[in-house]
Amino acid sequence: MITDNRKLSLIWEDILIEHGGEETVEILKNEYASYSIEHLLEFATSLLKLNTENHPCRYQVRIGDFLLSDQDTIVYSQNEIDYQDLLIALVTLMMLINVEQRPYLILDLAKSLREIDREVSDRFAKDLAEKVYRQYI
Repeated sequence: MITDNRKLSLIWEDILIEHGGEETVEILKNEYASYSIEHLLEFATSLLKLNTENHPCRYQVRIGDFLLSDQDTIVYSQNEIDYQDLLIALVTLMMLINVEQRPYLILDLAKSLREIDREVSDRFAKDLAEKVYRQYI
């Protein structure tokens, strides 16, 4: 159930603008679009341990309006949360950020979901966030 009309957004900031921005995000999202919810959750869990090349980047989980810089790419921005689309965006963003940031992304997303959609928040907590909290924090 939607509690208000604010958007939940996931933003990737490629600080050096060296990884293709929107094009890279779309390629990854298209790659994961056919994954089932279960497969996306398994993949997200595996990404917590997968070391990828570190590069200067940040992520943001935002609720409401925001200003983008040249380095920012919107990975997800919706006010009605579709769980599968959210998970596609999550694994996309996880692939783009450094391994150390990934558990915090999941926990930040869980916190923000709580403010936007309690039903999706409860499901996300049960499916992924509680495990991440117990294992990494």
